[in-house]
Amino acid sequence: LFRSFSNDEKFWNKIVKKDFIKQIKQELPVATDYQQHNCEIKIDGLNAGSYAILFCNSNLFNAEKDRFSYISFSVSALSYIENSADVFVVNRETGKPIEAATIKVFDRVWNSEKQKYIANEIGKSRTNENGYADILKVIYKERYGLTYVITKDEDTLISGNNNIYVSINNYQDNRTGK
Repeated sequence: LFRSFSNDEKFWNKIVKKDFIKQIKQELPVATDYQQHNCEIKIDGLNAGSYAILFCNSNLFNAEKDRFSYISFSVSALSYIENSADVFVVNRETGKPIEAATIKVFDRVWNSEKQKYIANEIGKSRTNENGYADILKVIYKERYGLTYVITKDEDTLISGNNNIYVSINNYQDNRTGK
């Protein structure tokens, strides 16, 4: 669930060995104006599940030399509305409530031995016929920065699952290579 900024070469080697659904090459103009630039890339429709888009500055995908970024995301028919400790799970397209969805609640705990945040499940709830779950009943006190893993049948939605990670190679000076 949680991944800290990763300078770990093993992590990037593992990522580049994953199976790709699709691979494209997109040339981008060289920016020399020191301004932030954005790019949009068309993605065809995907089935429900968890995905990541991996970006690399070369076709080689060499974790030791190349610069990487990736963004993880979920595709789901589930959605949720949160108002303090009240959570409503609904169908993303129709807005109809989802009954009997399971909501696992996690917070982040710093593990000093591993030097990274780890996911700590602090409670679990199930939605009623109105798609409603009172999260405060399972966590016993108000907390912030929680992550929900919402599951109904084969569909899973992870709240806030749109994290961007970059490799340490990205912080080399583009002009000098150092």
